[in-house]
Amino acid sequence: CVTTIAIDEIHQRAYQKITLSSYASETSFVMKHFPYAIPDSPQSKYYVQLLVDFPPLNCMYGTYWKYGGNTFNSFPSFWRNGSSYEIKTYMKFNYEMIHSSDSSLNEDYWYSNVTCQTDSGQNYPCEEIYFEKNTQTPLRSTRFARGGWDV
Repeated sequence: CVTTIAIDEIHQRAYQKITLSSYASETSFVMKHFPYAIPDSPQSKYYVQLLVDFPPLNCMYGTYWKYGGNTFNSFPSFWRNGSSYEIKTYMKFNYEMIHSSDSSLNEDYWYSNVTCQTDSGQNYPCEEIYFEKNTQTPLRSTRFARGGWDV
C-alpha cells in the first residue's frame, strides 16, 4: 500500500491517493473553493470532498457543513472540530516528540516521550517519524494503535 498526499494550506485544498495494488486505488480531493459551484449553495460556502475508488469505479461527493461532516472522510479527523473545517498539516502527534541525537547521516529521527507495549511485552515509542536530514520532508512514520480483541 502506497499513499501520496499533497496539501495546500494557503488555498485550502488537499489531494490523497492510496494505491492498494497494481490495479486498485482510492483518490480523494477536498477543497474550500469548489470550482463552478452554484452561487449561495452549500458547495460555494463550505468544503467539498470528492472520492473515487477503482475498481469498481465509484465516485462519492460530500459537503462539510458548518457543524457537521460527511458519511465518509478520507482526510484527518482533526481538520474537523465540530464547528469548522480547516486543511492543516497531515500529521498530528498525540505525545511530545523528542529529536534523537543518534540520527543517521541522511535522516533526522524523532520519537514520542511515551512508550507503548506490544503483546510480546516489548516497549517502543508510541510514535516515531523520520525526516530527510535538515528538512521538514517526512520519509516514514509509525504509530502504535490498539488492534482487535483476542478471544
